[in-house]
Amino acid sequence: MKLFRGFKTSYDEIQKLKDNIGCLISANGFLSCTKNKAIAEIFAGSNGCNVGSEDNQSVVLEIETDINIQSFVMADIANFSQFPEEEEILADLGAVFQIDSVSHDDVAKHWNIKVRASDKGAEITKEYIEFNRKTMDKSDVVIMFGDLLNDMRDYTKSQKYFENLLKTGSDDSLKLADIYHGIGRAQRTTNESQLAIHHLTLAYNMYLNLTPPNAISAAKALTSVGRVYFDMAQCDPAIEYLTNALNIFEKHMIVDHIAAADSLHVLGNVYFITDELDKALECFETALKISEKILPSDHSDTAGILNGKAIVYYRKGEYERSMEYQRKSLDIHERILPADHLLIANDLNNLAKLYYKKGEHDSSLEYNNKSLKIREKISGRDHRYIARSLNHIGKNYYRLHEYDRAVNYYERALKMLQSILPPDHIDIAYTLKNFGEIFLKKFDYIQALEYFEKAYDIYKQTFKKDHRDIAKCLNFIGKVHFKKDEYDRAFECYTTAFQIWKNTSGISHHDTTGSLKNLGRYYFKKRNYAKALEYFQEVLEISEKTFSLNHQAVVKIRNDINITKHCIEISNQGQVIS
Repeated sequence: MKLFRGFKTSYDEIQKLKDNIGCLISANGFLSCTKNKAIAEIFAGSNGCNVGSEDNQSVVLEIETDINIQSFVMADIANFSQFPEEEEILADLGAVFQIDSVSHDDVAKHWNIKVRASDKGAEITKEYIEFNRKTMDKSDVVIMFGDLLNDMRDYTKSQKYFENLLKTGSDDSLKLADIYHGIGRAQRTTNESQLAIHHLTLAYNMYLNLTPPNAISAAKALTSVGRVYFDMAQCDPAIEYLTNALNIFEKHMIVDHIAAADSLHVLGNVYFITDELDKALECFETALKISEKILPSDHSDTAGILNGKAIVYYRKGEYERSMEYQRKSLDIHERILPADHLLIANDLNNLAKLYYKKGEHDSSLEYNNKSLKIREKISGRDHRYIARSLNHIGKNYYRLHEYDRAVNYYERALKMLQSILPPDHIDIAYTLKNFGEIFLKKFDYIQALEYFEKAYDIYKQTFKKDHRDIAKCLNFIGKVHFKKDEYDRAFECYTTAFQIWKNTSGISHHDTTGSLKNLGRYYFKKRNYAKALEYFQEVLEISEKTFSLNHQAVVKIRNDINITKHCIEISNQGQVIS
């Protein structure tokens, strides 16, 4: 039987359907259809209505049904309708369809979208339940359904689902602990951090008080608490909770469990934030080994760990290696997730950052805008990940010397972050630093110094004194003092920044070489040309190993060397004359 549904939608939504031919879609509610295509065309507003409107395209959905698919339920409700002539059929909540084709009927002036009922949605749910039974030791399907909603990033529904379970009550202590755990996991994503910690801690204590104690679930609850602290940029408690979770796995000799891999993955992310890159990489590599033993090759968790390795290599300045892992992560996500999924947005964002570092700002902007569009659709208008995208777009315009456009994006990001985060959050510090760079370029040194010092104060409260972001702020503060001819104060900042970068990132990292160049310029201003030349030549040696010979960085440092050599010659001539 064929069913039809007429409606209007935007061109962007139609394009998404075209991009996902062969993939599955699901209705969020009951789906009203008709057996009469002419009725559907009326509802679609075909034959010329709204033609050319990007946000109001006419669509006729054609559904091929199959009575042999048990998971697809429909009912003929024409006899119960006020308008029986519409021949209404109601498809059940959560019906799943496979997209077969999307085309435009130029005569009828509407889009034809052909789909067919599918039982693959039920198969996916069944596979999820069976996988969780094998790897997570859960047998309660009621709990697993709430977890599935969370894993699908439908956090609000997951939270409401678990809260409804809590209202119904239960004498099963394990089930009650699982419910509190589910509520806490969902609250973490809705900026209810303290409530999340409360419910997760409650779940942890309940797991331990079971007879016998449920070690795996207790460790998972600790991991969830660690995640909350990670989101709050409170790295010390995050490390404490995650380490305690891993100690439980080790104590009970379950180190090869997928939940242990998850704890390692989160701990790797925390070490990345604290700039302990070797520790982060070790966590990611161990997590990847566990995941590859247990999970299918195209599992989302595996992609997440690959993404972790990518960001570590990004921070280390190994951009090609980072690109390799980031592409692998994106390839997996694109195979298993819809095109507008948040994890795909994260991959696109990281690729944008890589293109930014390579100086390919047009490509970076393209990926940033794709990521931003998905994030705005999924997360609404006020979310820290949206603010990050805005910041990254602004950074590209800053590099393109379009400072007013950059400021516009920074202002949007800062306003958003200040409405949802505490004033001492590192994302706010990052945005303040970006403002400082703009004022530095505009020669407004008072404003620049104010923003850099605000960012520096936040980073000092959050990180250890040898963190790279502290070095970055010190480097910019040094630049302001240098521009104000306060060379000794600049030298003090440059020296501290250089030592931090050298110890954390190595001598060949671009931040370290940038710091070396600044020290060279200090000695040049002090007319110690021999010392300046020593620093410039070290920068050139490193740059030639990293970039092509005609790269802008190589050309600039050669120019600095030539000028310095010329000054040495003039200085020597003056000494001879005297």
